[in-house]
Amino acid sequence: MKTITNEEWQTIQAQSPTNDDLLYLIECTTMKEAAWQQLLKQTPTNDDLLYLVRYTTMKEEAWEQLLKQTPTNQDLRYLIENTTLKEEAGQQLLKQSPTNQDLRYLIEYTTMKEAAGQQLLKQTPTNQDLRYLIRYTTMRDEAGRELDLRATTRMIDIIKRRIEK
Repeated sequence: MKTITNEEWQTIQAQSPTNDDLLYLIECTTMKEAAWQQLLKQTPTNDDLLYLVRYTTMKEEAWEQLLKQTPTNQDLRYLIENTTLKEEAGQQLLKQSPTNQDLRYLIEYTTMKEAAGQQLLKQTPTNQDLRYLIRYTTMRDEAGRELDLRATTRMIDIIKRRIEK
């Protein structure tokens, strides 16, 4: 950890540091708090905040700021897959119209398997989605029945087309 004096910090500020400069200062120097405050003034991007959550000790602060900036579903999937904020990010993801892919992330990486599985079943799941339910949740029977029904319906359609020819 590099020690930065107040005089050095004043010089850095005078040079208008970029967000990347500030991320480095937060991660690798003793001026974490001052660099964080400067970053907030410069409006950090969601990617800046994701970096801080994953690689620095300022996880909580960056997470709170990210929530204020409305994280995308992709941002939340990144946090679910790569950080210890899985449950917090998962709760937020459930609140903002998750796609089937988002719900599969919740099923695979969090303890919210059942809630995400129930939501997935309501959203016209694909066969891949149903296989996720079978593999990762206790909804095996329901998902299996749906897959069987689809297979049966497909076979009936094939037979009908052959008869019509």
